[in-house]
Amino acid sequence: MVSRDELKEHFSNMGASLTDVTLHKCEELCLAYSVDEEELAETWMAYSCSKSLDIDPTVDALNQMERAEFGNRKKAASVPLTPSSNASLVVYNSALADDSFEDDILTSYSATPKAKNAHKKISNTPDHRSSPRVIFSPASFSPNVSTPSARYATRKNSGAVLATFGSAEKANWYSSTPYLPSVKIVSSVPSDSCYMFDTLRERATLHEDNMKFLTKVLCSKAGISDILDMTQIHMDVFESCGRVCYTTGSSLSDKNVCLESLPGLHKSCIVPMDVKEVSKLSLFPGQVVAIKATNPTRSQLVVKDIISDATMPLSDEPLHLPVKDGALQVVIVSGPYTPTDTMTYQPFEDFVDYLKKHRPHVAILIGPFVSADHTHVKDGLLAETFESFFEKQVDNLMQSVAGLQMQVILVSSACDVHHHPVFPTPAYTLKKNYANLHLLGDPCVLDVDGLKIGVTSVDVLKHIGNEEIVNAAYSQDRLGRIAKHILMQNNFYPLYPPNESLNLDTKLWYDYCHLQFTPHILVLPSDLRAFIKEAFGCVLVNPEHLAKGLVGGSFARLEIKAVEKWNPSCVAGQIVKI
Repeated sequence: MVSRDELKEHFSNMGASLTDVTLHKCEELCLAYSVDEEELAETWMAYSCSKSLDIDPTVDALNQMERAEFGNRKKAASVPLTPSSNASLVVYNSALADDSFEDDILTSYSATPKAKNAHKKISNTPDHRSSPRVIFSPASFSPNVSTPSARYATRKNSGAVLATFGSAEKANWYSSTPYLPSVKIVSSVPSDSCYMFDTLRERATLHEDNMKFLTKVLCSKAGISDILDMTQIHMDVFESCGRVCYTTGSSLSDKNVCLESLPGLHKSCIVPMDVKEVSKLSLFPGQVVAIKATNPTRSQLVVKDIISDATMPLSDEPLHLPVKDGALQVVIVSGPYTPTDTMTYQPFEDFVDYLKKHRPHVAILIGPFVSADHTHVKDGLLAETFESFFEKQVDNLMQSVAGLQMQVILVSSACDVHHHPVFPTPAYTLKKNYANLHLLGDPCVLDVDGLKIGVTSVDVLKHIGNEEIVNAAYSQDRLGRIAKHILMQNNFYPLYPPNESLNLDTKLWYDYCHLQFTPHILVLPSDLRAFIKEAFGCVLVNPEHLAKGLVGGSFARLEIKAVEKWNPSCVAGQIVKI
């Protein structure tokens, strides 16, 4: 049964609309050739682009498509489809269940196969010579997977600059001379890490230790010498510390915000807070803060001020960027790397072309590479394992940049369908070794000739933004404010409880999410608007994602001038549309 609503929805997702007449014609095509609504919409999109037709179908145009695309469908129903110029694999249809195809399988085991079947050959090996765009594409049992995205191909904003930082207009964006920087791993989740073995008691202890550490830093920076028991009556202003939480409702608000007292020093408890008198308010669950407040009734804290800045100093190690070789060129990109309507990885190919042309010294590629949320992955339309597809992607990437003076960094993601669905995420593993390729877990901190770069693939900005409460006096520059929370809490993921989409392992979180110092550059990929900002001497970068839905996304490029002592003014940066 053909659903008119689904037909309209799939065509609408492609940017096309159906009239009553064309809707009726589409129903006829679905029934006549046993195609579903989504396949018909994708077939129309590919056909209209190849023929430069208007995206809104007409009956005449649908008739033309029927003759061109479905004319031989019934005739070819008993044999495999042959590869076309756009296919990387022999694609099979309902012939797999056909009696004649079953005969072919049976005769392949006989000593004297039938003559009529002797000429038939079954193969699922991709023919890389037949398609100009298969280098990063998977083998596929579905034509939908290997059909290039028409929306991406027809984009008009390629190369547009979304955000700038520093003297970006003077930057070259090309490596002036060949130079291979040294890369050291400061912190990264090992590929053989175990997870989900900790007990509830161990988790509680780790969170208590985190609260004690941040409390010590907060008190030192704020000059607090005596932390008083918040559960006792205090008519005068007193100082205390704790963790922000809530006990009622489904999310934090100024009506249910509470403070959990520091374990070990006083009796553990949770006290509601009245924050109406706080001049600048920006709170989220899990945030460790110091407060100045009164408690006239013992049942509620009347908060006067909140202190949350526990930032660590910048790394004091000198930079070793060689002056003679000019500026260090760094390119940062985050997955997904292909639009949601195809697995052809067109944006990834274009990004690799950028690497070959501009030859940056360091390329940081953040997962996911094979997203578990991709439609074709969920539907099981690939003809190879996710692991082999990922290995092929990396192999093609490294072959493309072979011979270049470039360090390639791959940062893992819990959203990769072939990888560990846990955060922090262990590093990728590969069967093959490559020169100048570094596999790091999520999160990680790396040292590039003394330049400290922190990276995570989790959308912590969006997660905190969904939970944060803020008053009008602190409502400016939302993106920068949220990003500062990462530095002020010394943690890649300070939100607790974590977002429901994240499988957080507390032991790995405690070991690898803490920042021992403020990095020079902090990379925070997010669905939120791209930006490059400075805070506490750190350059914060959100490159967004290389593919966003049906269209292309963006990546970041940084040029760091060769200096001995770090200063954010030595950085020029841009967020660029692919």
